[in-house]
Amino acid sequence: VFFFFKQKTAYEISACLVGSEMCIRDRYTAIECQKEKITFAAVHDSYWTHACDIDRMNEILRQQFVRLHGQPLLEELRDSFEMRYPYIEFPPIPQRGKFILSEVIN
Repeated sequence: VFFFFKQKTAYEISACLVGSEMCIRDRYTAIECQKEKITFAAVHDSYWTHACDIDRMNEILRQQFVRLHGQPLLEELRDSFEMRYPYIEFPPIPQRGKFILSEVIN
């Protein structure tokens, strides 16, 4: 699920949540790079490795993006809010668009 926050969405999702998502994705990527003995560093949306490992790091980044965003993140967030705040009625989650997540791998 991709959100661009320059416009209003059905949910007012804070930058903290987006930052948390980025941290999770980067952690997944760092773990996979470490398994393959690839030097990896990241700050925000900038990634570094040795020139000889760029293509593989790019593959790993894409795989981990799909891994993270293939999960029902908004549904799980809504469910946790509904359990924590049963007296609040939350709006429905917006329908997913036509973006095909698996195409990120290509």
